[in-house]
Amino acid sequence: MSQLTIGKLAQAAQVSVETIRYYERRQLIEQPPKPAQGYRRYPKTTLARVLFIKRAQELGFTLEEIDNLLALGESQCEEVQGLAESKLAEVQAKINDLHRLEQVLEHLLIQCRTNPDNAVCPIVESLQPPFRAIINGRSIINLNLTPYLSTVVTLASSQLLDEVSHDPKT
Repeated sequence: MSQLTIGKLAQAAQVSVETIRYYERRQLIEQPPKPAQGYRRYPKTTLARVLFIKRAQELGFTLEEIDNLLALGESQCEEVQGLAESKLAEVQAKINDLHRLEQVLEHLLIQCRTNPDNAVCPIVESLQPPFRAIINGRSIINLNLTPYLSTVVTLASSQLLDEVSHDPKT
């Protein structure tokens, strides 16, 4: 198994032939020269490289970042460490975003469970865009005019706003 055809390479790496070709176009792997007769033959080092690319993708690295890692492979560990630290910061930011999303979803689910009006869904209503109004040509009011929030707006001819209630219990 010292030399592999593109099909055997793809099979050994558990990817499609199109993935191999895509990596070639992205210059992540080298395309061997085509012989006068027969098929291109890929060395075992290409299989190792494809497996490296797939593993790095599983860890969340983009192909551009993987290209940088491959370029740095022969460099000082300090340079690779810098790229890894940058990726770690990115992952930590995503984790923080996911924690915030988790809290919002938990809150919305509590609202759904305690919602007395089954015709109006708090989750759907929370996704509605806010209402923007310009009154008397001078003020912008941002309101979420959903039935669930029971927003009450009373506008008089010369008044901007009498009352806005965001209390779901009213």
